[in-house]
Amino acid sequence: RIFADRTAVTSEDGSWTYGELGERSARLAGELQRRGLGRGDRVAILSETRPEYVETYAALASLGITALTLNIRFHPEELAYCLSAGAPRAVITSGACAPLLEYARSRPSAVTLWACLDDPPGGYTSYQDLLGGPPASPAEVRGEDIHNVLYTSGTTGRAKGAMISQAAAAIRGLRLAQWFGLSEQD
Repeated sequence: RIFADRTAVTSEDGSWTYGELGERSARLAGELQRRGLGRGDRVAILSETRPEYVETYAALASLGITALTLNIRFHPEELAYCLSAGAPRAVITSGACAPLLEYARSRPSAVTLWACLDDPPGGYTSYQDLLGGPPASPAEVRGEDIHNVLYTSGTTGRAKGAMISQAAAAIRGLRLAQWFGLSEQD
């Protein structure tokens, strides 16, 4: 809010300001909320690094929804295992990664929403459709809520989910800013 006009995210397709990022993530959070997702639920994300990943991360955190961050290098069976173990209610993926999820989609799960960041294949909701409504209502989020689950590489067995709390994620951000000497000028 303070630096709404400053650049927040850049990519080869352009850039977004903090204000644009905040507005888009609030609308995404609003649509997820309208679809019944809220604090304590989980949403899996499988995508290359791109601006929508950042806004999805922010939207989920604002609602107290845990982001299950899936590794794009995982084999389809590993992804299916992570989805089974993590039990997300929604999955957001890129078009390039969607084929990796076909095995997981063929298995029983708690997923009620499959969304695609770009040209959605059959059975996927367009990510752009998730940005069409009003912003989310305020949500109660606590420091001990799980912010995200990072899956290990599974070098000695199946991937394991390392749970990161909202408080730990915030402290990590502050520590990175301190480590790199970032200020309000950066």
